[in-house]
Amino acid sequence: MKTLIYITTIGLALSCAKAHDFALTPGMGEEGKIAVSGLYGHPGTWEQPDIRRLVALDVHAVGESHPTSILDSVKPSTAGNLRLAASGDKPVKAAGVIITATYDNGYWVSTGESQYFNTTKKMAPAGLDIVKSSHNTKFAKLMLENGPGFDRSVGQRLEIVPQNDPAKLAKGEELVVQVLFDGKPLAGVEVNSAALDESMSHDEENLPKTDGAGKVRIDVAKTGMNLIRASHSVESVDPELADHDNFSATLVLRFGPAPSRP
Repeated sequence: MKTLIYITTIGLALSCAKAHDFALTPGMGEEGKIAVSGLYGHPGTWEQPDIRRLVALDVHAVGESHPTSILDSVKPSTAGNLRLAASGDKPVKAAGVIITATYDNGYWVSTGESQYFNTTKKMAPAGLDIVKSSHNTKFAKLMLENGPGFDRSVGQRLEIVPQNDPAKLAKGEELVVQVLFDGKPLAGVEVNSAALDESMSHDEENLPKTDGAGKVRIDVAKTGMNLIRASHSVESVDPELADHDNFSATLVLRFGPAPSRP
């Protein structure tokens, strides 16, 4: 069965923090269609994203060598939905399809633990005591329905890639994921996860870290839709504007088989 893909987003950004994420999640759509929502923040405490910061939105269909950008076809509707049409109204098979997004959260400088200003070091007011600064890019990845190609990389700069079939997982089992940066395994990165409707732990002392191959095991505490996240920071390519370039990645996918449809 073929389905159309739609996206729903919510409002404008309210705040910024390095640890905030952008995620794509499946939502409620019309009969025979799939809705996708853009969320900013953390599971359990989502905030409103700013759609103007969405700089890339792509559909990666199974068997296609190149993704289809659908960013230009996103338009608000009277229902508050933002419609995604890969090429006109051409339907897309949902099984195995991956949707990705890049969310540019801009430059931020901080004068303390919780004081942030949306500007660069160069443009900050004279006399501002800046203790840290960064440019923040957030990558979102959504596996609409488990299917073939679940373990393929789609080329995000920071990306989380499943290594075993999430559809075959049960509570108490483990999903192995690999974290890639610029297409290469990233070692020593903390990875946390949570059910999409639950809060996520940020207890850094107890978070699992990727090994030398960039891989880590994720405990399946709850089947259904889950979110996995990772982050990475490097020295800024333009130190005049910021000290660091911060990246975060989310992967939303289903642990276990999909519920049967009526």
